[in-house]
Amino acid sequence: METADPIAALSARDIPTRAAAARDLALVGTLNELDRLIGMAAHDPSPGVRLSCAAGAADILTRHRLSVDEIPRSVRESWLGLLSSSDPSVNAGLFQVAALLGLPEGVDRVFRGAKDPRADVRAGGCVGLLRLCQSAAVNGDRALEARVLALVTDPRVRSETRVEVGRLAASVGYVAVTPGLEGLLTLGGRQADLVTEALGWVAGLPPHSGVWADRGLDAGEVRLDAPIRALKVVGAGRVATLDLRGGTLQEIPLEGPIRVLWSRRGGGASKALLQVGRETWEAAEDAEIADAGERLVSAGSPDLLAALYGIWPDTAAGQRTRGATRLRLGDAEGALALLTAALEMKKVPVDTSWWLAECLHVLGRDEEARPHLEKFVARAPKKHPQLAEARARLG
Repeated sequence: METADPIAALSARDIPTRAAAARDLALVGTLNELDRLIGMAAHDPSPGVRLSCAAGAADILTRHRLSVDEIPRSVRESWLGLLSSSDPSVNAGLFQVAALLGLPEGVDRVFRGAKDPRADVRAGGCVGLLRLCQSAAVNGDRALEARVLALVTDPRVRSETRVEVGRLAASVGYVAVTPGLEGLLTLGGRQADLVTEALGWVAGLPPHSGVWADRGLDAGEVRLDAPIRALKVVGAGRVATLDLRGGTLQEIPLEGPIRVLWSRRGGGASKALLQVGRETWEAAEDAEIADAGERLVSAGSPDLLAALYGIWPDTAAGQRTRGATRLRLGDAEGALALLTAALEMKKVPVDTSWWLAECLHVLGRDEEARPHLEKFVARAPKKHPQLAEARARLG
């Protein structure tokens, strides 16, 4: 946070403090601050403050994007009227606010901005279009997607705008943009390079199956602290929800609309997101994938583990999970080979030794299992679910 009291700092006389206050409210502001921020975005004498206030208001709206209809329509219409009364060349950042008000008139304004003859206005319109299209609030909106794709192939639209909108469409998972992008390769030069990069984004979209982290965030949403609240393991048309707060396992059908897109939350590196209906999950890191595997194995769901067998990475944790799965399915010899290989890798999960000992126990090789049990008992956390049984076997 840059200011001690961002709401009070909005009234500061100096420009840097007002701009800092708007940036702080982008992270922690509520709907109560929207009226003030939108008013300042339209009328503050400083261009920098106007832009910061527009971005701050858009970030707040993004946090409430899935419930924006709960704001009275008359209030949202009044905000749009205020935005529309301002010349977009004075603050093109206002388009990103108009895009998130849940009003058809706001969407129309964004599309007009993307086709404006002025370069800075077009840029602002495209930012608003990105804010609109990446949200789970419009996931499955085929009319919106068709309208975006039509811009890419419309010869009346400037070529640089068609390229920018094509890249935007690729980033939000509109795979049907591929033919339109390919048609723009004839532009050559830098524009063709940008198009080629966008085609790579479409080609590089990961499959739905895998492990995804649920932080309770919409695409483009940023918060100061958004810990993972659940891991979503997707495969075979199902979702296993591993609740990290309660440790429960829930399995439900995978029901759409579904899309994969790219996001740069907080300006960081691009990361894949999976949207299922109105929920958005981000691609899990290796450690989170390992945690998901451990929790599924502990939960003892062999059918689900079998369905997800191919998603685990070629790491010690992935091999551990595959080995445990093979054992659960009755293939102790296959499990033994996988778990032995896992022990030779880096970052070996502590329960790998337990599963290896379990394999040897099933195969009637208890003396060989003993040193692995001893290693597990020495390293396992006190609350590990297999610890008591391991100690009992050791006597």
